[in-house]
Amino acid sequence: MTRRLSVLACLACAPALAAAQVVVSESTGSGTVYINSGECNNAPADTLSLQWSVTTTAASYDLYVSDTAGCPIPSTNTNTNAHTNSFVTGVASSSYTGITAATLLSKVPIQCTSTTNSVAYICVFAAGTNANSGSPLATGSVQLDLASPAKPNLLSLTPGDGSLNANWDLGTGSAAAGTIGSANSFRVHYAPADGSAAQQYREFTGASTRSGRVTGLTNNVPYTVTVTALTIGGNESLPSDPITGSPIPVDDFWRLYQNAGGREQGGCASGAAGLAALVALAPLVLRRKRRRP
Repeated sequence: MTRRLSVLACLACAPALAAAQVVVSESTGSGTVYINSGECNNAPADTLSLQWSVTTTAASYDLYVSDTAGCPIPSTNTNTNAHTNSFVTGVASSSYTGITAATLLSKVPIQCTSTTNSVAYICVFAAGTNANSGSPLATGSVQLDLASPAKPNLLSLTPGDGSLNANWDLGTGSAAAGTIGSANSFRVHYAPADGSAAQQYREFTGASTRSGRVTGLTNNVPYTVTVTALTIGGNESLPSDPITGSPIPVDDFWRLYQNAGGREQGGCASGAAGLAALVALAPLVLRRKRRRP
């Protein structure tokens, strides 16, 4: 889940009242709020804060959560599939802090493994009224992101000087971009193959990203690398099958070219001296690649 979501709450049942704003924020993260599968299961526990502003105030407020817009009570509503329950009563101010995402969702029958596009609706009523006898003063919603993306395929590692460039694809059974369970970013996980240091990762954003470079590595040391995909709400896939690769020292090509006798300054044409330097450069590059520091 990321940190902040401003939801314009529409008072459809009371058009005489101005629209209210419900702001949902959380204790960790930043950006738009999504409840992911881990937070739905209280791992990690994430505390939500709610704020609202209404034109018609009340002495205190009761807060409800529902799987249906408007928070209807099934006993008085034709929608018998609606589930609405109170999660706190008698709030004396226009804000409330202290409920976790897991506790909020436990009030309605939303499964943490759901692969459908789910929304949790939050309704603010004047204390002493509910969907049986009154309309909400404000309504808002929080998007649920509960499906995990497919396991990506790590295709190759390209070595560089103190770096490895990972190349991957989305893997079998991946969801189309922008749909439930689709990948929105990727993590390249890496650690020395001998286990001498803990695994780290570098994150690369963008649903269309298919490669990422990890820098700051030690040349000629084998690293085990995997890739995971993440949804927009932070659900992480299983890791790809690992590939092991080693960064290698790479000499500056232009310096080697000049040391071998090259004098060309650029352009598409090359003289005999430049061509001879390129021929001489080939075994030198091979020799450098084989040399250990």
